[in-house]
Amino acid sequence: MLKNSDPSPKLDQVLKMLKQHSPLALTFGRATKDASAVKTFLTSSPLSFDVESAYTFSIPASDYSHLGCKLVTGMNGSDIVVKEINGVDGQVKRQIKATNKSLIGCRLESVDGEVVPTYANSQLILNAMTRRWTANGKLELTFCDDRHKEALQKLTDLET
Repeated sequence: MLKNSDPSPKLDQVLKMLKQHSPLALTFGRATKDASAVKTFLTSSPLSFDVESAYTFSIPASDYSHLGCKLVTGMNGSDIVVKEINGVDGQVKRQIKATNKSLIGCRLESVDGEVVPTYANSQLILNAMTRRWTANGKLELTFCDDRHKEALQKLTDLET
């Protein structure tokens, strides 16, 4: 709670707000090493957490489902604290899931129409994808299911 301000909103009010707005940009604060970690953990009160000297960091999220943390009420009943952090799907993975097609067993064939060479490692591919994404704001990935490709080749070999 900040000085000379209204009382802090309750957790359910904050969660409702977060679910209604997008995109989100949240700033989190963590007590500095100078503060007593035991006192901060046990009391979780504004008196043990100096906002002005805290280590702060911001996290952007497209919406609440991509925030990646579980918020709960602190021990003093008014602070809202992060209870756990979890991974969230990135933009590429969300797009792949949206296709509702299984890519298990498939390999990456091309990035924006350029064939991925067999010697390319994951870092080279990731760098190429990042460059294309940055330059174009979009990315086209082509996957190949080698099992199906081989089966089709066998069928065409039988016909000839």
